Amino acid sequence: MTIAPDNADGTLRSLAINGPGAHLLELNGNDHNRIFYVIEFAQLILSGVKLSGGNGTDDGNPNVLASGGAIRVLPGGPFGTYNLTLINSIVSGNNALFNGGSGGGLAVFGSALIVNSAILNNTAASFAGGISVSGEIRMFNSTVSGNSAPSVAGGIVVSSGRLHMTNSTVAMNTGGIVLTESQFSLYNFFLKNSIVSNNGGDVGGRIRSRGNNIIGNAAGVFFQESSPSDLVGVDPAIDLSLSTFGGVIPTHALSAGSPAVDSGDNCVLTTVASGGCSDVAITHDIRGIVRPQDGDSNGTATVDRGSFEVTAAEVAAAPGVPDLDAADDSGTSSTDNITSIPQLSLQIGNLTTGATVELLRNGIVVTTAVAAGSTIAFEDTVSTAGTYTYGARQIVGGVRSLQGGPLTVVFDNIAPAVTVNQAAGQADPTRLQPMNYAVVFSEPVVGFAVSDVSLAGSSANVSSAVVQITGTGPAYALSVNNVLSDGSVVASVAAAAVEDLAGNVSVVSTSTDNSITLDTIAPTATINQAAAQTDPTRILPVNFTAVFSEPVVGFIGTDVSLAGSTVNVTNASRTITGSGATYNVAIAYVSSNVGTILASLRAGVVQDAAGNMSLASTSTDNIVTLDNVGPTVTINQAMGQPDPTNILPVNYTVVFTEPVTGFDLFDINFNNSTLNTSGATVSVTGSGTTYNVAISNLPPAVGGVLRANVRVGAGFDAAGNPSSASTSIDNGVFLDTVAPSVTVNQAAGQQDPTSSQPITFTAVFSEAVSGFGLSDVALTGSTADVSSAIISVTGTTTFFTISVSGVTSNGTIVVTIPAGAAQDGRGNTSLASTSTDNTVTLSVRARAFDFDGDRKTDIGIFRPSVGEWWINRSSNAATFALQFGAATDLTVPADFTGDGKTDIAFWRPSTGDWFILRSEDFSFFSFPFGTNGDIPAPADYDNDGKADPAVFRPSDGTWYIQRSSDNGTTIQQFGANGDVPVVGDYDGDGRADLAIYRPADGTWWLNRSTAGLIVAGFGTATDKPVQGDYTGDGKADVAFWRPSTGEWFILRSEDSSFYSVPFGTSGDIPAPGDYDGDGKFDTTVFR
Repeated sequence: MTIAPDNADGTLRSLAINGPGAHLLELNGNDHNRIFYVIEFAQLILSGVKLSGGNGTDDGNPNVLASGGAIRVLPGGPFGTYNLTLINSIVSGNNALFNGGSGGGLAVFGSALIVNSAILNNTAASFAGGISVSGEIRMFNSTVSGNSAPSVAGGIVVSSGRLHMTNSTVAMNTGGIVLTESQFSLYNFFLKNSIVSNNGGDVGGRIRSRGNNIIGNAAGVFFQESSPSDLVGVDPAIDLSLSTFGGVIPTHALSAGSPAVDSGDNCVLTTVASGGCSDVAITHDIRGIVRPQDGDSNGTATVDRGSFEVTAAEVAAAPGVPDLDAADDSGTSSTDNITSIPQLSLQIGNLTTGATVELLRNGIVVTTAVAAGSTIAFEDTVSTAGTYTYGARQIVGGVRSLQGGPLTVVFDNIAPAVTVNQAAGQADPTRLQPMNYAVVFSEPVVGFAVSDVSLAGSSANVSSAVVQITGTGPAYALSVNNVLSDGSVVASVAAAAVEDLAGNVSVVSTSTDNSITLDTIAPTATINQAAAQTDPTRILPVNFTAVFSEPVVGFIGTDVSLAGSTVNVTNASRTITGSGATYNVAIAYVSSNVGTILASLRAGVVQDAAGNMSLASTSTDNIVTLDNVGPTVTINQAMGQPDPTNILPVNYTVVFTEPVTGFDLFDINFNNSTLNTSGATVSVTGSGTTYNVAISNLPPAVGGVLRANVRVGAGFDAAGNPSSASTSIDNGVFLDTVAPSVTVNQAAGQQDPTSSQPITFTAVFSEAVSGFGLSDVALTGSTADVSSAIISVTGTTTFFTISVSGVTSNGTIVVTIPAGAAQDGRGNTSLASTSTDNTVTLSVRARAFDFDGDRKTDIGIFRPSVGEWWINRSSNAATFALQFGAATDLTVPADFTGDGKTDIAFWRPSTGDWFILRSEDFSFFSFPFGTNGDIPAPADYDNDGKADPAVFRPSDGTWYIQRSSDNGTTIQQFGANGDVPVVGDYDGDGRADLAIYRPADGTWWLNRSTAGLIVAGFGTATDKPVQGDYTGDGKADVAFWRPSTGEWFILRSEDSSFYSVPFGTSGDIPAPGDYDGDGKFDTTVFR
């Protein structure tokens, strides 16, 4: 049920239920939901009802804690009003187990007034099984019991609110009251006339006491405000079972002898407004019994503490305190209620005949019987050792009395254990007697005597030892004196030596350290050189090892004597390290450079653990020689070492002033050398004072000085002193081991490729050499025919020019110089040459119409009428003739086979067949390529040294070239009808370029294979194109012959300038060629 405001303006809506009594009206949530939800600005007033079966599920909302199993109370409302008022009611058996809920009974975020009510047996998932307080609660005359939660407290948790509790009882919860002490709840727990006990932990947090409270468990209790009337750590002797005790609301009754009876403060009987101390006048207890009662019958009625008020009649009706039969009270006393007998006989008096009597053990009824008279006997058996509280109640006419008692019985069937150990402060080992032990029993015992002590196991002579014992209860002091020899003294206690108060006899003693060593022998000492101490030595401190015959204490530097030392030890320091029996003695700050240090120990300088003073030391070697002067060293050229030299190794002699060790190759450096020493190999031979140092594996060096030095610390004398840096008279050797290197490359200005000879190269040596001549030049690797080559060498010292002529074929000329061709001034012979470009290509193009391969154009004619060729060879002036072709054939002589000679050839227009007569053997071959109307234009288009068959087709301006390099065909459009093919190598790349002369406008169109297209106007329609290399630069020049005037016009390929020369007359036929073999075309006509 939700209690909400009447309207939006916050006017309170109140619900009041005035029930007939909590035993008559029960509101049960059937574990489905909470019973009441009081939202903001609402009020709920309950009286005389019981709330049970509530479940704070919050309708299954997983984001809201399920707080408040029976009632959830939110804040809001005028000052002085309560959102919840609970009077004469019970909140029992509710839970807040959903989603980590708290406040299994009540969750109060607003304000609540609780009077004469009980919060019982509620549970929560997280904390506060009974009540969660985040607002304010004022509780009077109420009981909180049997509530549980897994953490914090099962009773009440004040997390951010305030709790006022007066004359209330909080008991038997899983944790009583806890304040989490937020900034809101700090110091906000007010307690008056109340009991908090038997909860495990009773109170956790700060209490502002208003006096007269009983808190059973003192752990965790902290009073922000306290009162001397408070009892903390005192059992309130309540009845641990819940009952109504004649009323309606269950509670815990007080026992007849409870300290809560008549010990409260009567100011609670009236309100503050009437001069009292309570907001609600507490005039009755939770049962309805009028307060106060004179429960202790002392003539003064005083309010009891807690929610229960004891009457004098109830005290009188209570059974007497149970009494343990003497026969069952074993041990040293039959009246101390300490026994080892598990079957207990208990007598209870002050009974009403016919009453039902209940015997309670630790608050739980263990047996009942009907009293036949004023007394009754009960039997109870216990099995576990511990303390048991017995009480009794009687029921007369259906009314249960208060408990009589309590009686505390200790059941102890455990034999007392005992430990024997060295007494606190007992020295071990010791040289003094008596020796003291502590004997501790697990509980108080009686009968412990000297005869119970055993010294068995001692190695010392204890035959006349005197043992004394003092002490009582569980703890005793044991002393042993008059031990006659050194050794261990072991003390123990035999089994059954004593018995505890319940009559259990003790077991044999156990110990962690019950042995004390008696030691009266003085320790001896030796002092010698430390194991790692070098002797002689140059290094301070000097270390000695002092070894005592047993562990000692008190060893300091002044205990060491240096008497007998030959060095100055006036200001010497003595540093002691170590512990036990072994120590290091370090001697430093000795002012002499050479001498001995002698160390010894005087008698009585230290003591052992027993306090025995040491004897004077003995030694086998307690002297160390100090030497801190280092050796000097010289290094010079070895006897017989040439200087200068080009021979490795270079040898030096090293001489120390005294024998040394550790001198090796790593101690040599080459500081101040003027040559490269990286990678040098050092070899050291010799011993003692004299050594030979050999230096080899040096990088080649030209004119450098090798200086060898010995570093500081290269050698160590017997004392470990490092040598100084070397001095020298002559430690430098002039070294030249570098063979002269030489490079061979094309000479500056040498054309490559070239068609002319000689071909020049430059040889450059790295230093001046002698002995270099033409016989030292190799042409190995050349592809040209150099078998008849002529070599000349000019130059001196480092720079030489090499000329090569007489090469008889095209190809590469490679010049190298083998190793050993020359030598420098030290006799180092030169290395083989290296090069970046020592190759020149000789490329003498076949001369036009050079039929004999002498690189000169030969005079020749073709006689169409008979198909005869007449050739006048320039090489020998001989003329030969042969028939090859017909009148209609077109001559196409060229070097088709690549042998450097022009082959006789013709193209037959009628069939497009080519006929080629090989110059090598005058055999011929033929093949078709072209058609009638084409113009043949053979040339070397692919730079393979062979002329390629080619035709120009004027009809569509297309060129067809059959490449000799791969037998493929190139087809390219270039030119138009009426153009004249003028093929030539215009860019000098070795490839013939497509080119035409257009008579119509006198323009030349050159499609250069490397340099690209160029167009030049040069000539007229009647001029005859005569292209060729007239300037000898390896490129064809644009040229024409003008028949009308007999003049030649030549456009230079080098700079596009031109020149003209008259040669011939009208009617002549121009026939240019290189007739003199100078690499240039000659102007020529046939008349």
